[in-house]
Amino acid sequence: MQDASDASDDSGRAVGSVEWITSQRCPHMANPYRICVPIRTCLEYSTSCVECHLLLQVIEAFVPDWINAHKDDHGLIRFFKPVPYQVELFLGPVNEKARFPEDMQKISSFQFFHKSKGKAQSLSVVEESFSQAAFDRVAKWLSYCLEHDEACAMPNPGFMPRRLIDVGSWDGSREPFLFRPCQPAPYACLSYCWGSDIDRILKTTTSNINAIIVCRGLKIRNLWVDSLCIPQDDPVAWLEDASQMDQIYLHSLLTISALEPSSCKSRFLGKQRYGDPEWQRRFVADLPPGYDEAPLEIFIRPTIDTDDDMSKKWSLDKRGWCLQESLLPNRRLCFTGDEMIWECLCRKICECGHILWRPQPFQFQRLATSFKAGRFKAKVKPSNPLPVVTFYQESCMRDPERGNLSIAHERWRDIVTEYSSRSVSRRKDKLNALSGLAKLVRETLQADEYAAGLWKREFHFDLAWGANWFHPYIEPQEFLKPVTNQDTNRDDELGGIPSWSWASVDRPITYNFDEPLRYSQYTLILSNCVKVERLSCQTEPPCDETSAVISGKAVLTASMVPAKLVTDQIPCVQIQDRDKPIQVTWDRPKSVAVDDDLYCFRLFSWDSPDELSIDGGLEMEEPNTWFLVLRPSTCTTGAFRRVGMGSCNGDIFRSGNIVTVEIV
Repeated sequence: MQDASDASDDSGRAVGSVEWITSQRCPHMANPYRICVPIRTCLEYSTSCVECHLLLQVIEAFVPDWINAHKDDHGLIRFFKPVPYQVELFLGPVNEKARFPEDMQKISSFQFFHKSKGKAQSLSVVEESFSQAAFDRVAKWLSYCLEHDEACAMPNPGFMPRRLIDVGSWDGSREPFLFRPCQPAPYACLSYCWGSDIDRILKTTTSNINAIIVCRGLKIRNLWVDSLCIPQDDPVAWLEDASQMDQIYLHSLLTISALEPSSCKSRFLGKQRYGDPEWQRRFVADLPPGYDEAPLEIFIRPTIDTDDDMSKKWSLDKRGWCLQESLLPNRRLCFTGDEMIWECLCRKICECGHILWRPQPFQFQRLATSFKAGRFKAKVKPSNPLPVVTFYQESCMRDPERGNLSIAHERWRDIVTEYSSRSVSRRKDKLNALSGLAKLVRETLQADEYAAGLWKREFHFDLAWGANWFHPYIEPQEFLKPVTNQDTNRDDELGGIPSWSWASVDRPITYNFDEPLRYSQYTLILSNCVKVERLSCQTEPPCDETSAVISGKAVLTASMVPAKLVTDQIPCVQIQDRDKPIQVTWDRPKSVAVDDDLYCFRLFSWDSPDELSIDGGLEMEEPNTWFLVLRPSTCTTGAFRRVGMGSCNGDIFRSGNIVTVEIV
């Protein structure tokens, strides 16, 4: 990764310095067990070890006189080297039995960076994101990408949205206005949170005004904002324009992403937390005798709890609509309130040192790049030097074993899993808000058929989603009492989305069906797979199969056995030939009554053809079988509704019949 300008203007390009901390491990302070080391050890070796010498200067700069005050008693240091470098100071007894942090009193903790030849770093953060300095920095990022990154160019230069906002004159003397473009022109998009208070959302909001300021600062004439450029009071026009979302974001010159705040009525431009001079201290450290290099520039910052920070999401990343808004553009400029972040196909740059504290789940940027590859004008070439990468990010970059599954379908399920954890205010929009990504994936899966968020070629796997209820079990009282007359319309609440679609539940969903492939020590093959006879969905608009679904059905053939709900302790299903009940994942407990006729419907099994040696004999490993739990539909005569999903070891369908059913 490399910034777009030279070192003299703090662009992020590497500055000459000694490669002291990345080339070798200090044998005195760094250790694999992260135990604490007395200050006197560091002092003893500081004349011969460059790392000890520099570490003492860093501590002195952050906590003046602490070393001198505690060098002869109980002062200890714990130093370890993920990026950034972490330092913790303790007071405690210096003996072999008490050298771990839990045995001592922590005095202070901080982290530090240094300029490096091998890594691209800026390290300084602009104080105010609406300042000319901020716009100058972003302009260099953008111009560098435009000049060097052919892959980031828009696939179709002739594309133009139906409506755009002219941001007016650069000095603000001419007001912005909405217009219909007659010819293609560069434009920026705005990705932001509407917030819960949407009164007057169709008017100019603080976020819109801030986006106009950014466009003026970057000399981008046109801006696209969904609430203003898509007619919100005309359902037909809304559907037509919403169906263009994939093209609109993909062909933007730049997408401005307001990761914070959570409401469009609050500004995303302003003072940046990491730009506060008190947040980061800079000093120049000298090197010990014998080093012929210039003094080293060091930046010291408060410790950021990376474990806690990784578990959080930006407000924008909690919104369902914004997943595709983050993956479709080839260039993004993100405002977090902490700093500015640049993302394009070839690099990621954050002001504070090119370290992203919240890497996108599943490395979605790489995932989207793979789906868009067919549209690129050139091969994606990440620039060098590469960015600083944390240990956490390295672990995220390793794809789990996928066995013999279709990688494209697996990536789609990864997207669905992440998307399902985000909020969408209206259930009928759940498929619309993913429509752009579905269109992108369809280009990769050209011969496949899309139906309500699932793909026909791996429909058996796509059906194996489970709703996550955030606790292991659902209480028995969450199920309906015996069915009465007023319960007959309990299926109406889905609003036309078929029950077999993950979009029918307002819960995060997960896919775990491939775990046997990852963890079994034996070769597994797919067997007894459900047959898809027919899929049909009525969409709105009808010409777009990726849009909102009004109704849908799946006609499937597989083995089915009757079952009963058992709620004595853990809600399970009981099958006649099975000794013990089977725990299942329930989609919507309140759509199931305790006296419902339930059925288990096989999706597939994982079988092992390998012979296992057990007590000297040869046996076959039991199949791992995945199935749906169905009940008769209360709306469509003769059809079934999906109400749950489960798996178990063994063949629970020995006594079952092969049937063809319609699931709505």
